[in-house]
Amino acid sequence: MVDEFFYGFTLQGEKAEHQWTGHKQADDEEHSGEMSSKLILKRCLLGPDAAAGELNVVEAETMSMQEMIKIPLVVLKVGEERQVNLGELEFFDAPVTFRLVQGKGPVHVLGQHLQQEEESEMVDMEEFGDEDDEDLEDEEHVIKADEDGNPKKKQKLSKDAKKSKNHKGK
Repeated sequence: MVDEFFYGFTLQGEKAEHQWTGHKQADDEEHSGEMSSKLILKRCLLGPDAAAGELNVVEAETMSMQEMIKIPLVVLKVGEERQVNLGELEFFDAPVTFRLVQGKGPVHVLGQHLQQEEESEMVDMEEFGDEDDEDLEDEEHVIKADEDGNPKKKQKLSKDAKKSKNHKGK
């Protein structure tokens, strides 16, 4: 079951940094295992108290596949761009730090926090591949030709069909 929560924070002045921690251990009776989390950011808004002409830049710092990265998310300015729709910018499990790196804000960031209890049993991925491999081993592709030697039809023969074909030929 997925639990969905509204998520929002404000970056301004001395509180110019916010951290989302992501992956957590469940701490209640309803959820007993580890929790998988996802943060979906949808919108950034420049507050009505923002100074005219001041650029407000918000960056995110998080782990990529191999290293920590910092990337600007939005650049907001009174009189030009007061809000930005982020679509559904997703961050999975790994902690993310949001910083107001330029300007004094306030910048309001809105989105959703989703949590799901992870399954305790591991699924053996090899089980899924074995059946397909066996099917391929059991089939032989035969191309028949017409009178002029042009390919006519492609046909699949199972192991049983191959055996009966081999016995007829002997």
